[in-house]
Amino acid sequence: LATGDVLRFVPLPFLPERGSFAMLEESRGYLFTGRFLSSLCTYEELNPVEGGDLEDVLIYTGFMAPSQDTLNRALKRINWEEVDSILPMFGNPVHSQERVKELFARLERGLLPVAFEVNDREVVLEVCNSLVAYLRDNMEASELQSFLEEFNQFAYLEDGKIVEPFVEPESLPPLILGLMYAKGINPTLIKHTIRHFYMAGIPLTI
Repeated sequence: LATGDVLRFVPLPFLPERGSFAMLEESRGYLFTGRFLSSLCTYEELNPVEGGDLEDVLIYTGFMAPSQDTLNRALKRINWEEVDSILPMFGNPVHSQERVKELFARLERGLLPVAFEVNDREVVLEVCNSLVAYLRDNMEASELQSFLEEFNQFAYLEDGKIVEPFVEPESLPPLILGLMYAKGINPTLIKHTIRHFYMAGIPLTI
């Protein structure tokens, strides 16, 4: 550039679009990543000075990256030792080489925190029921009733627990999330739901 700054463009195909790329400002170590390495956070959690929780970056990337192989190829194109700050399009930045190194290491290990067998019906129901219990404790009574009335089309509940799903159990997590979006549930509760399924190792798409 005329200012003497050097910008290096790093191709990141399919993260998330075919022509995606990141841009490294070499002298300062600022990596502008677009949607790649954005984070899942609410408005109240935005903190551009200190940054946010790396778990939020992992969750967002888990939704966006089409595969672990695609992600690994992208990470190999970026030398984390040259990066002092990751500045994404959405959510909080990641500051300091130490946190950048930790983020890259965790991404390379895999997008989901635990191995999960999606055909395990009982595991899915247990995870969904623990979420329903949380929602019962944290939603307004009228909002909860409206949510559960519509959710009854997907599963039979008894004493606040899913007893018999009317769809394949692995379909329940995205159905719950989609219904929460449709009902305009508090974003903090939606984020908790996404994190709840992520930490249980259940993949989602949003």
